[in-house]
Amino acid sequence: MRKIVTYFLLILLGAGFSVWGWELIDDARSTLFWPIVNGTVTHSEVTSYVSSSEGKSTQMYSADVRYRYTVNGTPYSSGRVSLGDSSTSSSGGKEEIVMRYAMGQQVLVYYDPVSPGESLLEPGPAFITYIPFTFGLLCMISGVIAFFRKTKMNQWGQTRLI
Repeated sequence: MRKIVTYFLLILLGAGFSVWGWELIDDARSTLFWPIVNGTVTHSEVTSYVSSSEGKSTQMYSADVRYRYTVNGTPYSSGRVSLGDSSTSSSGGKEEIVMRYAMGQQVLVYYDPVSPGESLLEPGPAFITYIPFTFGLLCMISGVIAFFRKTKMNQWGQTRLI
């Protein structure tokens, strides 16, 4: 009986992550329809720092891209390129971003119409956006499979424990 409760908890956990993940994906997709204004890149460089965890140090890299834009006469600035902005242990992808958004370059800025201070240069879902939904789906599938492997239906449709 304890295992069946565990399977249902796994299914519920998965459902929770899937719902939350779907909302993240939906919010990310909505950025594709945000209004667009012209902006100017004011700063662009790869930055690095050392991250330490459990006695192990790792060099981490980020693309530090900042830009200015104006919405309805109000100036704004931001440093968010995409929803997938994060530090990595490889500088290659970050150098590509910095080259794509060189200082002084004119760029298209997608801004949130409800909160114009929120903006992106690359709208839409990023790879990382799909992780919570996928994790939740895998938890639910695992819980369902484990439950049905633990129980069997007899010929009258009643479940019995194996």
